[in-house]
Amino acid sequence: MGAKPFARKGYRFKGTGEVIVDGELFQQIMNSYRGRWVDAVRSKSEARIRGFVLVKVESALPLTSPAYDDTSVDEQSIRKHWTSYFAALNEG
Repeated sequence: MGAKPFARKGYRFKGTGEVIVDGELFQQIMNSYRGRWVDAVRSKSEARIRGFVLVKVESALPLTSPAYDDTSVDEQSIRKHWTSYFAALNEG
C-alpha cells in the first residue's frame, strides 16, 4: 500500500537504526541511488547528502488516522478533505 498522506493512512515502523555517514557502506548506498534519483545525487545536490539511516525493521503495523474512528467517514471523503485543505494552503 505505501504511504497515503491524503488518505491519512500509512505504516508505523519500529526497529534499530544506524546512521551511515562515510565509508564503504555509505558509498554503496549512494551508488544505489545514483541510478534512481536524477536530481538527488547526480547534481550539485550530492554534496547535501551527508548520511543515510539504515533501519533493521523489527515490526511494521498499519497506521490510520483517528478520523476513521467515525464509521460514517470513508477513505474517499477523507482524501477529498485533505486534498482540498492543502490546495487552499497553496493558493494563499
